[in-house]
Amino acid sequence: MQTPETRRNPYIAWLESVDAKLPPEILPSGRCSFAHSGKADAAALYSGGLNLQQTVRTMVPVAAAVGSAAPADGSIPAGFTYFGQLVSHDFSRRTEGVFTMDLLADGLVPRQRKRINRAGGDAGLMLESVLGPIEASADPPEIWRFPPPDPDFPMASVDLRRTHPENGRLIAPLPDTRNDDSPMLAQLAALFIAYVQRATRILQAQGSTEAPFWARLLTVRMFHRIIRQDYLPRMVLPALVQAYGRFDTSLIGLTAPHSAPHMPVELTNAVLRCGHWMIRPQYALNGTPEGRVRIAELLHGIADIETKRRTENPNFWRIDWRQFFPLEDSPTGIAPQMALAFGQGLTRLVGSSHSLPDSIRIPEHLVSTNDDFALRDLARSTCGGLMSVAALTDLLRPHLAQCFPDWTLWDQTARQRMVAAWCGQHMAADDIADHLILDPPLYLYSLIESGGSAPGEGNRQSLGALASVILAESLMARIAHCEGFLDPVPEACRSAVEGAAPITSMAALIRFLTLE
Repeated sequence: MQTPETRRNPYIAWLESVDAKLPPEILPSGRCSFAHSGKADAAALYSGGLNLQQTVRTMVPVAAAVGSAAPADGSIPAGFTYFGQLVSHDFSRRTEGVFTMDLLADGLVPRQRKRINRAGGDAGLMLESVLGPIEASADPPEIWRFPPPDPDFPMASVDLRRTHPENGRLIAPLPDTRNDDSPMLAQLAALFIAYVQRATRILQAQGSTEAPFWARLLTVRMFHRIIRQDYLPRMVLPALVQAYGRFDTSLIGLTAPHSAPHMPVELTNAVLRCGHWMIRPQYALNGTPEGRVRIAELLHGIADIETKRRTENPNFWRIDWRQFFPLEDSPTGIAPQMALAFGQGLTRLVGSSHSLPDSIRIPEHLVSTNDDFALRDLARSTCGGLMSVAALTDLLRPHLAQCFPDWTLWDQTARQRMVAAWCGQHMAADDIADHLILDPPLYLYSLIESGGSAPGEGNRQSLGALASVILAESLMARIAHCEGFLDPVPEACRSAVEGAAPITSMAALIRFLTLE
C-alpha cells in the first residue's frame, strides 16, 4: 500500500516492494558514499543475495548469532560508548521506523531534526543535537545541577532537566531527544551545556560583548579535539594510530575543507553501529547500592526520574564519571568500567517496537529479544546502497597497502576464510547463505574483522582496518568541513576560559567543570 511518502520518494517505494533487487536502482537524494562526492557506481554497491527481501531473511540467523554473545570486557572505557552515540546523533537524523538511516528528505519522520541551509551544505557535527543550530542566539537547554561535589560524588555532574512527557516519562526539550535515551548519554550531553554556560560567564566577566557566541565556538572546537585526540585513538586499529598521529591529517585525501557535505552512508549505516557492540549488560553508575543498574532498565528509563530526584534523592542515577572515563587522579581502587570487547556481538538489551517495511517483517519470535536490534543493524547495512567490502578494499589499497602489506583486508580469499570461520562457529551450516561469505554486509564484516587476531584485525580491542579507516577519515573530513563555517576563536578568549592548554579529552573536560 502506497503512502504519500512512498509516492513522493521513489527510494522508499523501491524499499517496500516485494520485488526489490539489490543493489538499489534508486538511492535517496543527498546521500554520500565513502570517498565519493555522491552516489557510488552501481557496480561498487553491496549486492548480497540479489533480492532484498530474501537477503534480509537470511540475516535472521545472523542476527541471532550476533545477539547471543557472552559479554566480556574490552579495553575502551565505557564512557566512550556514549560519546560515540553523541557523535552519531549529532550528524545523523532520527529515522527509527523508516528502516534506513540515510533518508534526508524532510517530513518523513516525526520530530526529524531540521537544519539550517548553508552555502556549503549541511555542516553538522557542531553539537546542534544538544545546543541547537549554531547560528541561533537562543540560550542552551536547561540542566539539572546536582548538589556540590562531596566525598561520595567528587566529580562534576549535571543532567538534562526534563520538562515534557513522552512515552510515560519526562524528557528534555532537546533538538534531538535521542540524547536523553539513557542517564549516561543525557549527563554526558549536559557536560557540554555546562561548559558553554561556564565559558559564557568567564568571558562576560572579562568584558566580552559577544560572550555567548565565542563560548559556543569554543565548545564546538573542544568537541572536535576530543573526537580527534581522545575518541578516535581508542577506537581505531593500533597500527593506524601512529600513522594518523593527532588525527588531523588524512591518509587517503579526504579531509580537505568542504569535501564532505554529508556523512557517508557506509559510516552511518554500518561502522558506527559498532556502538551497539560496546553496550554493557549493566552499569555501575556511582558508588551507591542503587547505582548498579541493568541496561534494560536504563534504556526504558524511570517514569518519575525528575520527581524522585526532587523529592527523595537528589543524586538519583547521578553518574560518577570515574566509573566511565580514565581520570588520572582517581583514588586507588576506582577505575572506569570497560565497554564490551569488539567482535562478539551485542549484549542482550530489550525488545523493540521499531519496524521494518511491511514486506520484510521481523519474525514474531524476535520481537521481544535483542535479536531484532541486531537484525535492523544488519538490514540497514544491506538496503542503503552501501559500497561493498570488495569495492571499499579496492579504494583503499593504493593508499595503504604499501604501508600495511600484511593486512587480511587485501586478500579476498583470507577475507572470505575469516567470515566463513565466524559463521561456522556461530551459526548452523544450513543457515549460512553463500552471499554471506562472498559478499558480506559491511556491518557484519566490520564486526568480524574487529574480533580477529591476524594483521589488520582488531583483536577484540579496536575496530579492524576497514572500519577504522572509514571512521577516522569520515570524522576528520566532517570536522574539516565544519571548521570552514566557524570563525577563529581569539586566543584571548580561549586562554581566558581554558588557561594554558586547550581541553583535548573527556577527562580534562570533567576536571575543568569540577574545579569550577
